[in-house]
Amino acid sequence: MYTFCRVAEVGSFSGAARLLRLSPPLVSRHVNDLEAHLGIRLFNRTTRQVELSEAGRRYYPQCLELLERLDGIEADVSVLGQQPHGLLRVSIPMDFGRLFLGQAIREFLSRAPQVRLEVNYDDRGAHLLQEQIDVAIRIGQLEDSSLVSQRLGTACIGFFASPDYLARHGEPLKPVDLPKHQLLEYSWSRTPGVWPFPPPAKNIELAGRCRLSSNNGRALAEMCVRGLGITRLPEFLVQDYLSKAQLTEVLQDYRSAPLDIGAVYLQRHFKPAKITAFVEFLKEYFSSEPDWMPRWV
Repeated sequence: MYTFCRVAEVGSFSGAARLLRLSPPLVSRHVNDLEAHLGIRLFNRTTRQVELSEAGRRYYPQCLELLERLDGIEADVSVLGQQPHGLLRVSIPMDFGRLFLGQAIREFLSRAPQVRLEVNYDDRGAHLLQEQIDVAIRIGQLEDSSLVSQRLGTACIGFFASPDYLARHGEPLKPVDLPKHQLLEYSWSRTPGVWPFPPPAKNIELAGRCRLSSNNGRALAEMCVRGLGITRLPEFLVQDYLSKAQLTEVLQDYRSAPLDIGAVYLQRHFKPAKITAFVEFLKEYFSSEPDWMPRWV
């Protein structure tokens, strides 16, 4: 049943095999045995894709609920209120993790000696269900209603340039001034190709106007320090450069409203103790860091 759910979620026997760290033939055998036991096909298979059959679509949510209940029962019996244990898979945005989570991870592991951490630094936003992620750090509004978020803090997104660049090109005073400048784009933005502004200001289309784009915010900040142009990033990524006067914030009246930074996880009937312990630890840890000052580790 567990193998069946993973195949249903990723739509691939080979993909499920990679997640489960099993051979593809063994995954196929598990599904075939389950179908033989039920006396009905759960998947419609072609050479290009695997889709749930009508019976599979009916079976999957009930199967998933049963497995989650079983996980909760086993965790309750095995732990009996003691320390959390087992493998905890965590997904963290690259630069946020480098800035803030090195010391936090060290402290958590010292508190939870029976937990093993697998930390994935990833700016694209991992799919928790398909990639078997237990907890992720997300910045901004959640688009997936199946996720629960515990707020750790907030951050604003602003516009930044080096004093050298501004001396050479002048400072933009309104969003309409930006197309005259060299712009540096974060390519994993939630609004790719656009810098959004609240009305009555108009959004800025970046097509053909970007001097540089990158999927790493810290790299953009460093290029900005070198005078390549203006960039739009969360303030915590450039706080150290601002404090050293290597960057200047421009268009301050147009920075974003505060965005929630949250620890998110899947809604479950029974939440494993390791998830609860990690999320509660992060809430406690970051409650003492209200200014989100960078701490390189």
